[in-house]
Amino acid sequence: MVGDHFQVKPLVPLLTSAGQFYLLALGRKSIRLLEGNRHTVGELPLQGVPTSFDEELQSDWAEEARTLQAHPGAGGRADPRETVFHGQGVGIASAKDGLLDYYKTVDHGLQQLLRNGQAPLVLAGVDYLQALYREVNTYPHLLAEGIEGYHERLSARELHERAWPIVEPYFREAQEKTAALYRQLAGTGRTANDVAQIVPAAHQGQIQFLFVALNQEQWGRFDPVHEKVERHECAAPGDEDLLNLAVVHTLAHNGTVYAVEPEELPDGNPLAAIFWLPLGQRSNKRIV
Repeated sequence: MVGDHFQVKPLVPLLTSAGQFYLLALGRKSIRLLEGNRHTVGELPLQGVPTSFDEELQSDWAEEARTLQAHPGAGGRADPRETVFHGQGVGIASAKDGLLDYYKTVDHGLQQLLRNGQAPLVLAGVDYLQALYREVNTYPHLLAEGIEGYHERLSARELHERAWPIVEPYFREAQEKTAALYRQLAGTGRTANDVAQIVPAAHQGQIQFLFVALNQEQWGRFDPVHEKVERHECAAPGDEDLLNLAVVHTLAHNGTVYAVEPEELPDGNPLAAIFWLPLGQRSNKRIV
């Protein structure tokens, strides 16, 4: 494609169905934060967070907690270094309090890094560590299901392979809910499926959600001064793909775009939009 805008429509699935997510791997010997999507994964530094709980332990109860009776962690892949404390006494309470304090530090570091983030977070670790972390977690998009078991010998790629089946339904559900919302709002002034209406609205930042068909084009020109769309049956010199243009402007104004196969479109049209506001509350700029 050669034109005034990058052809970004084919890349949209990397932002939606590919799905960005985070994975926090919990262990006594190490804490790792991974960022990934369907295709890639990488490790992120947690600023100001100790790399392991054992390094953080400096008080007198730490040695006592390590010598308490213990058994291997649940969830498979047990390792003698990952233990579940049981019994009664001050040492047990202190050990738990110490882990909770440490995880509060981890949570604070996570909040600094993921401030205002929307991506889901998956926990990995033996079940008792996950349970303790959930007590102090403040990130609103922590998923209920985690990866159980000892993970410290697993590579980032191995963790990614276990995490994706957990997060994929999250992204699929979001798309399906948005399609259902479109059908629910049809006829209320909050939706549109006409390219001549959607492209100017996207240019004005009025589109909250946009469905667009992959592997389809609608050729024409857009006059941003007069907010007018001119459509052509075939591509003419100076034309651009109006579907792609709607995607470009929607993303530029922080809207959400789903580029899908034709059978996944909410009403069969190559474009389907949900506006931020009803018709009477939107801009008075002329939309042709």
